[in-house]
Amino acid sequence: IADRCGSDDMLLMPHYGRYYEFARGENVVPLEGVRRGVDYALLMTTVGGLWRYELGDVVRFTSIDPYRLRIVGRVRQYINAFGEELMECNAEEALLKACMMTGAVVEEYSVAPCFFEGAAGGYHLWAVEFASLPDDVESFAMALYAALREINSDYDAKRRSVMAAAVVKTVPRGTFHRWQALSSRRKVPRLLTDRTTIDDILSCAEGGWSYGGDKEIEKEET
Repeated sequence: IADRCGSDDMLLMPHYGRYYEFARGENVVPLEGVRRGVDYALLMTTVGGLWRYELGDVVRFTSIDPYRLRIVGRVRQYINAFGEELMECNAEEALLKACMMTGAVVEEYSVAPCFFEGAAGGYHLWAVEFASLPDDVESFAMALYAALREINSDYDAKRRSVMAAAVVKTVPRGTFHRWQALSSRRKVPRLLTDRTTIDDILSCAEGGWSYGGDKEIEKEET
């Protein structure tokens, strides 16, 4: 329930014929096993007959005593092509941090996994449209990468093994709107399961700029 004015978190009510469980990847914990600041998929069992029903929401606890949580995304809005479990809330938070560090304002974005041909692993491709360009686009990309690794431990682990550096492609303003008009799509998909849609979006761009790949790896190693 929303029991406090001016707050976007909610008080969990576990004593009304409901039993809650919280999943993170393959690990499922009861209410007493949750931690603050960790993202979980919400499961619910009720006296009315639901059994470990997945509501589809991703929640994050802001308090343990009492239990307060915030809905931060949906289970289907994620990329897990390489075991990185990147949620939309992770992408949004990383973009916000990169914007704050570089003075940018992001208008639209989409992310898709790209697989290496004939080899294991791959990377993420970001298409980003700015309402206000950052002071330095390269700095924005580096800030985005760093924030993703800080926010998501699974992403960081896979980035150290099977994932190569992400590639960020900027597109001119109006690119996503042009794609929506051509595809008759009302909503811009944020996290995609393959690169078909993001290639269509990039094909609507005129000009732009890209950064990523080996250049980031060289910078990290030095």
